[in-house]
Amino acid sequence: MKQIQAATRGGAYGVIDFVGSGATARLGTDCLAKGGHYVIVGLFGGEITLSTLFLPWRAVAIQGSYVGSLGELHELMALVKAGKVPPIPVTRHPLHEAGATLEKLRKGEVIGRAVLTP
Repeated sequence: MKQIQAATRGGAYGVIDFVGSGATARLGTDCLAKGGHYVIVGLFGGEITLSTLFLPWRAVAIQGSYVGSLGELHELMALVKAGKVPPIPVTRHPLHEAGATLEKLRKGEVIGRAVLTP
């Protein structure tokens, strides 16, 4: 956890858990930055105990997602490897343009992902 927090400079804003065990859920939530989003897609099973103070204090979101079968995932990955799925466009913006970038997002003028960089 400390390595992830160090690499992300304080925590990850997004964590996708492809296992879904109690241990990976604990790690995933522990690694979240304030305002982060944790998505569990794995079906391993298990339990996690969270302090009720954790959610509002750190303003995190915890979400489950289950879409498609394992066979469909293999088919999708084959399409990606074959170059048949176009990459999501990513535009980088300097941090000082955060306000203008947010305004573009509100207006629906951003295609793909907008990433703020220091």
